[in-house]
Amino acid sequence: MNRVDWHEKKAQALILAAAGLLILIGMIHLSNLGPSITEASFGPSVAREESESPGIACLLDEQYCWDENTNGFSIPFNALMHSDIRISCAPAGATVSRVAVRAEFDHDCTQQLNIRLDKSGPPIHSTFLQQCEETEGGSQILELSTDHFNGDSVNDTWTLYLRDCHDGCLGYFNSWAITVYYVVPTATPTATPTTPVPGLTPTSTGVLPATPTSTPTPMQSPASPTPTGLDLRVEHVELTQAIQCKDNSHCPDNAVPLISGKDTYVRVYVEVVGTSASVPNVSARVTAKMPWGDYTTDPINATITAKLSPQRSHFNDTLNFYLPASMVDASGTLVVEINPNRAVAEVDYTNNQKTVSLTFVATPALIIVPIWIDYDYGGTQAIVDGSMHYNMGYYLKNILPVGQIQWYILPGPSLKWTQQIGPGGGSWGAILAKLTDMRKKSSSVPTSAHWYAMVPFKVAQGSMCGLAYMPGNVAAGRVPVHHENFEDAADIMAHELGHNFNRGHSPCGVTPSDPNYPYPNARLGDYGWDPQVAGGGKAQSWPGGFVVPATSFDVMSYCQDEWISEYTYRAILNYRGTSPATFGSGSDKQMPVASAPLQWHSAEWRQYLFASGTIFEDGAELDPWAILERPEGSDDGQGEGPYLLRLIAANEETLFERHFNTEMLQEIWLPGTWVGSMEEEGTHAFYEILPWHPGTAQIQVWHGEHLLAERIVSDHPPIVEVIVPREGDFWPADGEEIIEWRTEDGDGGPLWFDVLFSRDGGETWDVIATRLEHNYLAVRSSQFPGTEGALLRVRASDGVLTSDAITGPFAIEPKAPQVSIGAPLDGATLPEGVPFRLRGYAYDPEDGVLSEEAMEWDSDQDGWLGHGSDLLVEDLSPGRHTITLHAADGDEQIGSDSVSILVGNWIHLPLVTKG
Repeated sequence: MNRVDWHEKKAQALILAAAGLLILIGMIHLSNLGPSITEASFGPSVAREESESPGIACLLDEQYCWDENTNGFSIPFNALMHSDIRISCAPAGATVSRVAVRAEFDHDCTQQLNIRLDKSGPPIHSTFLQQCEETEGGSQILELSTDHFNGDSVNDTWTLYLRDCHDGCLGYFNSWAITVYYVVPTATPTATPTTPVPGLTPTSTGVLPATPTSTPTPMQSPASPTPTGLDLRVEHVELTQAIQCKDNSHCPDNAVPLISGKDTYVRVYVEVVGTSASVPNVSARVTAKMPWGDYTTDPINATITAKLSPQRSHFNDTLNFYLPASMVDASGTLVVEINPNRAVAEVDYTNNQKTVSLTFVATPALIIVPIWIDYDYGGTQAIVDGSMHYNMGYYLKNILPVGQIQWYILPGPSLKWTQQIGPGGGSWGAILAKLTDMRKKSSSVPTSAHWYAMVPFKVAQGSMCGLAYMPGNVAAGRVPVHHENFEDAADIMAHELGHNFNRGHSPCGVTPSDPNYPYPNARLGDYGWDPQVAGGGKAQSWPGGFVVPATSFDVMSYCQDEWISEYTYRAILNYRGTSPATFGSGSDKQMPVASAPLQWHSAEWRQYLFASGTIFEDGAELDPWAILERPEGSDDGQGEGPYLLRLIAANEETLFERHFNTEMLQEIWLPGTWVGSMEEEGTHAFYEILPWHPGTAQIQVWHGEHLLAERIVSDHPPIVEVIVPREGDFWPADGEEIIEWRTEDGDGGPLWFDVLFSRDGGETWDVIATRLEHNYLAVRSSQFPGTEGALLRVRASDGVLTSDAITGPFAIEPKAPQVSIGAPLDGATLPEGVPFRLRGYAYDPEDGVLSEEAMEWDSDQDGWLGHGSDLLVEDLSPGRHTITLHAADGDEQIGSDSVSILVGNWIHLPLVTKG
């Protein structure tokens, strides 16, 4: 049926509808990745016949199908868009030999496009047609081809994915066409059945017929039927949590360790013996034998057709199992049994089992302090949504070798930023310097925590999208203001944390890069597994695919699409260290409260100088410094390195010297940006804490024999007094409050101020603002935990000499938990009968991250659903649901969040018009 015929049929259907016959068209509501064809919106995409377009017909003797999609759309910068074509004209059994694609688009300047072709039906996978390579401005026609789908079925939905990787240019996608070349297997002739001999009834084998044997010689007694010889065995068991080695010269099979606290996925490869054909209806079962008992589960994909040569890149060529960390979290054994129900007849069932070791290691919790950048510059204001860290957390735990991610939420306001961010690295470096100062001056946050500045994605200028110290504990990166495309932000965050873990760039898109990276062009070198996509998520950019292909790139590179290589995964694991795992050692269920203090083990305190700055080739720019108290002996060493801080008395006597190295800064550009060669800026940051000597008159910074900078110590420290709040004040649960102070300085110079908050009467202090240049700070009381013993401390520094004042105690009203649902998204449509995950987050200002038991899910249609932050739902009834997550804190206050979803298909009626 050609397109004209289809429109005629549609007109007839509308007439019938007007007469009272309703025609219901079901349409699955697609996600917002971009425009696509559906039957309800544009009609079915039917391959054209010879009468419509001679020479490109869908005929068996031509051996190819062709169709096009002419529904154009805009290509926003850095957004993933897609367009579908349905091919349905090939005969049954036809398989792809090669595919050709022609795409037409326009854009207003030179840009880069990432183009990928995806096939939705089994086997589910995709391939790149073009990476982010430069194309000329104006109208463009790309003609691309691939044999990546060789052997796949032809009749399917083919999807073209496009991402514009260039900053600041708009494009428009006009149309695309696909030609799928195919072959039709020659049918194998069936042997003439032998006439049965009475008394010899053949036994049914339940498998494909064996190769026919020759007809017996006349007058010879017929032979008894022989077994087919079919035997199924376990060829290999792959254990993976993000990436795993198999048939890899750089890495033995299953050499990537399993980490306690991470979900584990098992891929069982079936060996087929005794037949030359694939074997359908093969299943398996695995039993994890743990110290506390056995855990048995069936495969995600129920049954497979076992192939003689299973492909690792095809999800359904293996039997795949999910072992949740809540059940399988420490060392034991895994018993794999294929064909457990004997659904397939075999000659030998004794070799259907295989036992492999399950060995887990524990890693330190990854503690992250998210700092929201409140951007206000040039008339543009933006701040990242308060739950974005939680949404990125799932991706980080999936891709990084960590069993726990703990978010430490600081009280107080977001970090106000009134400078332009970008296009160069200077303002990014200033953000890192601010976070480093907050980190060094906080006594409540564990020293192992990583501080991460969440920069609103669209406001940053230029192509730079992040900066980190290598190694270190401070980084910054672009994050979407809301939840669109947050996988880009998660990629950036994983990359920057990789630098903190002492990983350099992988060799694709940037030089210099890690010379020891073992795979060319930063390829993964092995197959990864993205459990977020495997669980039905759409946050990652592997459209429709469960297995991350080996043609992807390491997350530490500048090439797309990124996952983590076994090389980077194992290197980070070694850098952070491991220990023997025990049950629950990597679980997220036991989270420390937000007030978990940093314990000092010394009763003696003394004054230390907090000195920082930026060093250039011929000089240094010094930050405002401060003198603070710390436990004696905590920072007394002489240090090492080519740079020197020297404390000098008025008589020019050297009182103390500290040698040091500068911090190494590692940049990252937007995904897909080809940097080529990174130029050294010639600037380096430092932050040193050294013993203070009261007789110091000047402080010098040296590089070898070259004096870079010096600072004169003033004669008088500043005087500071807090005006508001006062002792006995009360802050309600939410409202605007002003912290205000007055100062005096006998030397008349500029002053800088730090503001600190204590929820526990001064036992611990959180820095809520540093290096302010005015005498007040506006906050909201909702940004602070409830307490009866709140204290505020204001420190005033003239660049070296420091004084402080404390006010309180005062009371702050307790808060209800902050609750956010990450999945499914509001307005989502979910297929009926397909399991999906409910994922949520609950944080209480007083109690910290709430326990699994404190979180409950319900549906307004089906009632109570279960407990926990990550809940698998299998049997929601069809229709519209309001899903609500409730969370209760220790004060029995309850917070909640809700989303509206549809389970099933949208129902659309045909449009009937007059005339």
